[in-house]
Amino acid sequence: MGALAAEKSGWWAPISVFMPCSSAASHRSVLRHEFCTRRGVQKSLHELQKNIQDHNVSNGAAALAYYLFLAIFPAMIFLLSLLPYLGIPNLQQAIMELLGQLLPAQAAQAFTGAVQEVVANKNGGLLSFGALGTLWAASSGMLAIMQQLNIVNGVKESRSFFKARGVAVLLMIAFG
Repeated sequence: MGALAAEKSGWWAPISVFMPCSSAASHRSVLRHEFCTRRGVQKSLHELQKNIQDHNVSNGAAALAYYLFLAIFPAMIFLLSLLPYLGIPNLQQAIMELLGQLLPAQAAQAFTGAVQEVVANKNGGLLSFGALGTLWAASSGMLAIMQQLNIVNGVKESRSFFKARGVAVLLMIAFG
């Protein structure tokens, strides 16, 4: 009874649908016949393509990439403007050497003046701008994830704009 029960409801039962020709499917002739044929694989791929189009997965991925890429620049501004407050000796020289090693010569020259100015002087306004910009862009990325999950799951957003943004900020802080 133990082997027969495990064969009927094994640990693979929930995932065998997603693995068309898995060894889990080969234990059951119904699944083997249904999923491990060329027609079954084509049907699965067609259904996957339909779900991707129906749920606007490409648009969601583009929005997520945009906001997370956008968050890099204010984060760099925040981190660079935070460095003068740390009081680390020879920090400016170490950053300039690192820029010279990591970037091509022309790119390093382009960034040198701006980085020196930001790292040499304590600038609370730039620090605040970087923190708020990072918070806004990263929480927008989290909000894009929330909206895409709502679309995929067929859920209509019932939270107000401010509540949804607040949840996005909290999630960004928790996972960010």
